[in-house]
Amino acid sequence: MTEFVQPVNQSISHFQLGSMNDVDNFDIDRLNSSLQYGDHHIIEDNTKKKERKKLKKKEEENEKRAQRQRQKEEKKARKQEEKQRKKSKNEQQLLSSKRILNTQFINKSKARIMMLDDTEEYLDLGKDDIGKILYTRVCDLIRLEEKDYFGLTFIDNENNRCWLDNDKRVRSQLKGVDSIFYFQVKFYPPEPALLQEDIT
Repeated sequence: MTEFVQPVNQSISHFQLGSMNDVDNFDIDRLNSSLQYGDHHIIEDNTKKKERKKLKKKEEENEKRAQRQRQKEEKKARKQEEKQRKKSKNEQQLLSSKRILNTQFINKSKARIMMLDDTEEYLDLGKDDIGKILYTRVCDLIRLEEKDYFGLTFIDNENNRCWLDNDKRVRSQLKGVDSIFYFQVKFYPPEPALLQEDIT
């Protein structure tokens, strides 16, 4: 145990005896160098702390900048995706509307109606419309209430003027002839048995 205990006088080297007033014997250079060394260590620590703070601040700024850049890129990507989605949706709507128009064009056509005053009216003519439907549309168009005294005629393949049958399909009656109809006056109702006399 005594081996580890060192005498005090060995641990302090070059111990100077005397007072501070004894200038000749006091080693000022040694004192200054020890103080400078201590200050230098403190200054180094402060500069290292400042450098670390600067580095940390730069890293934080770089991280924030990178995060902002990522957010911008994500926003741009979302906008691009939304744009693509809208574009594909518009294309799908356009295709579906074309299909609808094509089927409507196949299923519907226009019937030209020549009125009594030689004016022309155009009405939709469905594939399965019967004569009564077309005639009702014409009467509704001109706000006609006395429907029994009027009718529609057309010219067939042999240039004969024919009355449109209200119970048959219009297209089957035309048989390849243009859908041109003439609104004309009948001098008797189509079914006289249904006519009732008005007592005046």
